Amino acid sequence: YRASNGINYVVGDTVTLGVGSLCEGSFAYINSSISTTLLMAFADAEGFDPHLPPGYEGVQVVIRKIKLLDSIYVFTFMSEDDGGYMVEIEDAIKNCELAYCQPESFLTQQQFEKLVLLSKACADGKITEERFNALRLEMIAGE
Repeated sequence: YRASNGINYVVGDTVTLGVGSLCEGSFAYINSSISTTLLMAFADAEGFDPHLPPGYEGVQVVIRKIKLLDSIYVFTFMSEDDGGYMVEIEDAIKNCELAYCQPESFLTQQQFEKLVLLSKACADGKITEERFNALRLEMIAGE
């Protein structure tokens, strides 16, 4: 799959995760593979959160499958601790949940660290979710 960031994603490639785009640091566009099955109804009833949790920032994963799912291209990877996950490729790029999200480059180490700090500040209630989203968008846009 040739993505908007110019990368050809191929099964077997190693990809670096970026930073979760939800206030508490979870990844909005990287979800448990269970979220597309009938088991999700049972998981919802038990309070299961399908989002990849914080702590995966900068982790390298290996693409196991690439497929078109409801008009969205996704790739899957396995986490030793949490099982299988699906990455909504384009939204993950747009929101820097994949580290290669800047025009033809990775997030800088400084941007990466600032995004992690923003997530922690939001999770700790030091900034509002609205402020978190605004600051995050500014940083991703490079302003």
